[in-house]
Order: sequence, then structure tokens, then C-alpha cells
Amino acid sequence: MTPILRLIACSAVCLSFQVPALAQPTQQAQQVSADDVALARKAVERLSADDADGAVELLEPIRDRDDAPPQLEALLGASYLEAGRPEDALAILGPLADDDDADPAVLYNAGRAALAAGESERGEEYLRRSVALQPGTPAARELGLRRGQQGHLRAAYRLLRPWTLAHPEDKEARMAAALAAVRLERTDEARELLDGLPADEPQARLLRSQLRLEEKDPRGALTILSPVLESPPESSSEGMDAGMEMDVRKTLAQAHLEIDQPKQAVELLDGRTEGDPAATLLLAKAEGKAGDTDAAIALLEPLASRLLAVAVQTDGKIGNQTLGTDFALEYGRLLLDAGRQEEALPYFEMVTRVKPETSEAWQLLADTFEATDQPDKAAVTRQRAAAAAKTTADLADREGQDPTARQMQHAQALAAEGKLDEALKIARAERGFAPEDIRPLLMESRVLLLDGRKDEALEVADQAVQDYPDHPDAYYQRGTVLLGMQQLDRAEQDLRHVLELAPEHVPAMNDLAVLLIVRDRRDEARTLLQKVLEIKPDDPQAKQTLEQLQSGG
Repeated sequence: MTPILRLIACSAVCLSFQVPALAQPTQQAQQVSADDVALARKAVERLSADDADGAVELLEPIRDRDDAPPQLEALLGASYLEAGRPEDALAILGPLADDDDADPAVLYNAGRAALAAGESERGEEYLRRSVALQPGTPAARELGLRRGQQGHLRAAYRLLRPWTLAHPEDKEARMAAALAAVRLERTDEARELLDGLPADEPQARLLRSQLRLEEKDPRGALTILSPVLESPPESSSEGMDAGMEMDVRKTLAQAHLEIDQPKQAVELLDGRTEGDPAATLLLAKAEGKAGDTDAAIALLEPLASRLLAVAVQTDGKIGNQTLGTDFALEYGRLLLDAGRQEEALPYFEMVTRVKPETSEAWQLLADTFEATDQPDKAAVTRQRAAAAAKTTADLADREGQDPTARQMQHAQALAAEGKLDEALKIARAERGFAPEDIRPLLMESRVLLLDGRKDEALEVADQAVQDYPDHPDAYYQRGTVLLGMQQLDRAEQDLRHVLELAPEHVPAMNDLAVLLIVRDRRDEARTLLQKVLEIKPDDPQAKQTLEQLQSGG
């Protein structure tokens, strides 16, 4: 009996993976007779033997009882669901799930029933409530798979990764989590997830090859993926649908382009790109590299023209920003190669406006200004190209960092720009991606403090201390929040504890020194600041505070 089926059998009674004891209380508890306990056990045995109809036959008479316990009703609803009768299941489970105190398992089964009955919004709401009550249940799996199918990769990964770590045998969820990890460029985590999948499974091969492309190994990607297209699997369970075949072709084409084999890329995609802008862009790049600039321009012209019109009308808001700017950049480059500089100009200008960090766009724009006899503009633009190139190099230097570090840097940059809502969204999302990591918790508390939401910031900092009782930064963050709330006694206690855990924690020493000055304990503050400067001679905060202290400020 699988964990998922066992949860179905338990229904509203329990969330463990054991046969339920109906006499145990739940939020909907009432006294349950020994006969009802025996009836439930028999029904669970039928479900365990894949005899859902038999379970329904046993349980259905309770519908005529006024005293039927809700646990048995929920078990009947789950049995209806397993018997392929989602409307009957929802009729039983819906009222139970609509109760404010509904059990997570009831909500899970009601969600599945509603989805199977075509009530998507209602089903997802039940699943969300189940996950909120108990994150590690199969409701997270169900909702995560739906989010992945809907293209919401961050939400899907946040739900699926913890589930797959707890249930590595769940191939479907593991595959979906790996797909999201690859798309989100969380390469180490993607590799970990893919390691547990069969080597010759087509979807796993596709993801492994895409991971090789992320790692700048196109030949390795070709080695892994080419057999899938050359000898497609015959069994329907391992076969490819049209969408997957197109993903395989695009991945192979990208690999061929990266090793300067454009003709092979053209062969993979020619005549197959209708309705797929990403494939159209890849084919145009291949045609251009193969020397057929006119064919490449013809491929991109319809979409590129509409893209430019949308960008002009919406002041740069062009939907899928990455694909849109890649389209515009490639189309402009092709026009430039064809000697159509004036036509290329607005496309490069659009890219530099929408994604100003794109150094290649600034360089091509400068080239276009030169070709159209605008040397002054070209000189200024080349300076922007150099600045953008430095930004690109800085980003490249951080490529070796873990994804959580990159996300926290992004959140910090947004917070510095005053975009606190965006920074908070990233921190909270990363908490779901990396629940074992303290950094998203700390960032969330910092952003909340910056936003003046001190009580919320303290609540998150308290959570950090609870989850990481030996981590100095947990106490430091709580100490800074308490300082902001003018709770000086508690703040001092936390900051001193930081220094017990990490005696050379410079931020804690600086903040404690300021607190001591406020409390007129200047000698101790001076000693702390001098110690900071011994550890970090150029520390600007310590220098400034010590100067003010010595001047009597």
C-alpha cells in the first residue's frame, strides 16, 4: 500500500500512514462505536486490495444514518473517489471540507474530488487549505504538479522539492521537481533530483541534457539526448508526445548551435516551428549562422514587428521579457548583417531600454550608430556597453554561488532600491525552495523591518531563533529588530548572546556599542569599537561611531 493510497484510506481520521483508529478524536470528533471501527477497518482493507467498489458497498449504508460519524463519511467520500465517482465523492466530502475546522486529509480528498469533477478553482482552494494546515502531505504534491502544468515553476518547485526529498520513490513528482529546478537554474538541486531517475527514461535524458547546456557542455548534451530522437522508445509509458519531441529537438538544436553546427540545427527544426516562438528564434539563429540571412529575417519579421509595436505602446512592457528581448536582439543583428542599419536601430534601442544590463545590445547599438554616421552617440553608447559588460562579468563571477545566495543578493538589491514588496516576495519564495536554510528567514525579517512592519519582523526573527538556536545571525537579526522597537534590554541580551556564539561578529559589536552609548556606558562602547577596528581596520561604522564618541557626541 503506497503512502498516498494509505492517506486516502485514512481520510479525515489521520495523516499518518497507518490504518486509522476511529476512536481517536479529530477536529470533527464524536464518540465512535466499536462496530464503526470494525466497519472502517474492513473498508480500508478493501481499498488496500484495490477494491474501491467493495469499500463503497460496505460504507454506502451509512448515508441513511443520522448518527454516522464524519470519519466514516469521509472514508466513504474517499472510496467514491477511488471508485471513479468524483461527483459522489464531492457530495460527501464538500460539506466536510467547507467546515472551517476541516481536517487536512479531508481537504486533500475533497480537492482531488473537485478537480476530477471539473471544479478547478474549488479543488485548488481545498488543496491550498490542506497544505497550509500540514505542508508535508500529498496535497502539496497534488498542488505542486498542477502548478507545474500551469507553468508556475517557482510555486511548483516550492511545493514539490520537500515532498520529493521525503518521498524519493515518487517518480512523477521527482521528475516535475527536476524540470522546475532545471528551468530555475538551480543546477545542484536539479542534479540531485535527476540522480534518482532511470538513466534511459526520455524525460530524464532531456532534463540531464538541458542541465549539461547550463553547465556549458553542449557535446555532453548531444551524447545524452541524441539517442532519444534516433531510437525513440516504443512503449507508451516511456514514449514522447509531440510537446516533448519538440523540447528534445530544441535542446539538440541549441547544442548544435553552441558547437557551430548550424545546418544540423536547421534540419532538426525546419518546418516544425509554427506556434512556438522559442523554436522559431532558434531556427532563425541557425539559418543566420548557416549563411541564409534572408531566410532568418523572414522567420522573425512577423513576430519582431508585433513585438516592437507592443513595446512602443506599453513603454517597454513586452510580456515574456527574456524571450522578447532575445527576439529583438537577434532580429536587429540580422538586419545589421544585411546592411539594413536604420531598421535595426529601434530593436537595439528597445533591448537597451527593457534590459539595460545587456552589454551585447549596447555594443550593437553603438555599431549601428557608427554605421549610420552618428559618432557622438556611438561614443556614449560604447561607454554604456563597457559598464554593462562589467555588470555582466560581476554576475558571471557569482555563477558559482548557490541559488539561494543569488536570490538573497537579488532581494537585497531590490530592497536597496526601495522595492520592498518584490524583495519580500523573493525571500518568502526562497524559504519554500530552501526550508533548511536560514538566509531567507533573515532576509524576510530585514525587509519587514525596513518596511516598518516591526511586529511581523520580530515574529520571523523569533522563528529563526527557534529553528536555528545555535546560529549567531538568528540572534543578531532579532536583536536588530528589538533595537528598532526600542526594547533595549532584550536587544542587549540578544546581541551579547551573538558575541558568545561568535566573538568576532562585527555587526553585533557595532550595534551593541551604539546601544551602550545610548545607555551612557561609553567606556564599554569604546572598548568594543576599538576591538572592531582591530578586526576590521577600515570598518566605516566603527570609525564614525568612535569619532562621535571621542568628540563627545
